[in-house]
Amino acid sequence: MQINPKALIINIAVFTVFLVISSYWANYSELSLNLFKSEFILFIAFAVLFVPTAIKSDKKYYLGALAFISLYLILDFVFVLLHRLPAFSDLKEIMPLLNFMPIYILAGLAFATVYLLFCTWLFVYNDSIKTTLLKCAGLVPISIVLFFTINSGFSKKADPKEFGRISSILINEKVSRDLFLELKNYADKKLSLNTKYQVDPILTPKNIHILVLESYTDPRLYNIDSKLKDKITKLVPKINFDLYTSPTFGGGTSKTEFEILSGHPSFPLLNTVDFNVMNGHKTNSFLNFLKKSGYEIQSTVATKNTFFNSVKAYKSLGFNKVDYLRDREPFLNDQVMFEDDVLKETRQKLKSSNSNLLSYTLGMYGHTPHFRDFDKRPNLVTHSDFNFEKVINQFIYRTRAINEHLNYLKKSDPHSIILLIGDHLPPQVFRGVKYQKDIYQNLGLLLIDGKKVDISNKTTYEIHWMILESLTGRTYDLPKDKNGYLDSYFNFIYQANN
Repeated sequence: MQINPKALIINIAVFTVFLVISSYWANYSELSLNLFKSEFILFIAFAVLFVPTAIKSDKKYYLGALAFISLYLILDFVFVLLHRLPAFSDLKEIMPLLNFMPIYILAGLAFATVYLLFCTWLFVYNDSIKTTLLKCAGLVPISIVLFFTINSGFSKKADPKEFGRISSILINEKVSRDLFLELKNYADKKLSLNTKYQVDPILTPKNIHILVLESYTDPRLYNIDSKLKDKITKLVPKINFDLYTSPTFGGGTSKTEFEILSGHPSFPLLNTVDFNVMNGHKTNSFLNFLKKSGYEIQSTVATKNTFFNSVKAYKSLGFNKVDYLRDREPFLNDQVMFEDDVLKETRQKLKSSNSNLLSYTLGMYGHTPHFRDFDKRPNLVTHSDFNFEKVINQFIYRTRAINEHLNYLKKSDPHSIILLIGDHLPPQVFRGVKYQKDIYQNLGLLLIDGKKVDISNKTTYEIHWMILESLTGRTYDLPKDKNGYLDSYFNFIYQANN
């Protein structure tokens, strides 16, 4: 196996330049000394070992480096969509997401297959078996370097600026596994904030209506021209939304669900998705507290039951039964359910209730790729970017349906608590269109006794406690920052698993 020094120097130079340039789209991309300890070693190994020596041309010496930089670009693409690096736990979401975006997921799987086959070819297409064996032997010291990098006593997630993309993903996986094994240290239920539920009775029983809407975003908050904004305004009813702070961007609906239902921040420590580490065991949860207080818990969820480990997670959170609309007629064949169809199901359940209740609705109509039945809901507005055009028209139709539902609740249940939130912004893949607010700020509305309560800049878990305060008449002394919830969070997840 030959090494071409000139090609190797060029490859390293190109990789260094790439790290600098990629900082324009990935804010974790920088040069640091730690990168030379792990990621540069990994790059050099890739550039040397993934050379198909059976090819006669000297261009073969650049193919391994090309494959490595291509992997970085794949990771950066995920970052642009979700503003975080991918994790191994994301693989669990492939099947659920097939229900909403099959073309995108299948295309991604096809691309990943081609990439893996290409790397395999680079590694095995050699001039002799001896060369292949030498390459295999060369993987040993690289594996040792990675092993010691990953097992260097990390107790928190790695910063990609310091350790690079690949090393950080591996370190973070190790940290998550270690933390999960340490959950037993948080068995003491006194650690949980949810013990507050056991202390204070409900002084003023109110029905609670929670609506979480997938990627519900106002196109007027993007940099579009004033004429288009005026046209949209004329086509939608006026709802005086605030901008609350979502825990996620571009995806991760269940993170928002977790925060509003548990009263804890979503921490990407054990898993990128909190629902994935909940095993169905009972917790000291808000919903369980309400049930003890005589509340009925209703649910209307516009997904199949394979979505984000929700069957077990919902059980831990306190749902006895979840109505997954797309698991039953007449919605079995619906790719994505229109908001009005979902809200009609919710209203039907409300009519049958004879006690205090919490009604929980999850709508998925805004999920990428923003599917819409054009025969039933044709374009009302056009835009040069096809994807953003779909977002605009969905917003118009959704807002009309939402307004009808809000009016129904205000009239039929005027003294209730109503919370409506968009779970997160959709991925920002629009040509020439950019969101003008912070990407974690999204639409939210809280009504108590028919009066609007300001939730501007409030986190989802803070809103949770605002709802509890309205029921108990108390003001709770909560942690001042997110990290103050950490022990209680681990205790809550421990309960969900034991």
